[in-house]
Amino acid sequence: MAKTRWHSGAAESALSEIGSHSLAWTLALLSVLVYWLSMVLFFEVLTRRALAPVSVSLYLMTIFGVLISTTILHEALTSNMLIGALLVFFGTIFANAQKARATL
Repeated sequence: MAKTRWHSGAAESALSEIGSHSLAWTLALLSVLVYWLSMVLFFEVLTRRALAPVSVSLYLMTIFGVLISTTILHEALTSNMLIGALLVFFGTIFANAQKARATL
């Protein structure tokens, strides 16, 4: 079975150097910052804007996932990832533009 890029190189050595105690604190901190804080901000935005444009913007998370995986984890950017990210990006713009025109 071939190793993925995640299981080789710097990421593997960095994970082996982290102790289980600090890893638990890191995961807890990321859970609070990424999940809890993002949901609080999302619901705050929902109190100020309509549901449709805000929920469409959630699709942009896939684009940020691709950006983070290529920059931080040094994953290879494949053509499928690039095409998918571009489709999601332009689809989000198209969906929001259609809704903006309908309200004018």
